[in-house]
Amino acid sequence: MRLNARLSAEHAAQLTQIQEQTQASVSEIIRRALEVYYQTVCKRPTSAKEVFATTGFIGCAEAEPELGATYKSKLASSWDQKHDPR
Repeated sequence: MRLNARLSAEHAAQLTQIQEQTQASVSEIIRRALEVYYQTVCKRPTSAKEVFATTGFIGCAEAEPELGATYKSKLASSWDQKHDPR
C-alpha cells in the first residue's frame, strides 16, 4: 500500500529526528509506529495480570520465596519498629 500524508512542521521535525537517530527509512518508521499504535489500540490487555506481565512489572523485584505467606507478620514487625517510642 502506498501512503501519502501531510505532516505539520512539528511532526516533520520529529520524523527527521527519529530518522537521524535510528538511520531508518520513513517507511520503516511508519511501519513501526503503526505496530506500536495497533498494539496500544487493538491489543489492550484484558486483565490486571496481563497488564502487569506486558509492562514488565511481574518479576521486577526480588524477595524471599515465602513472602506471600509471611508478608503480614513482616509488615507488622516493620511498623512496630518504626513506631517504637525508643
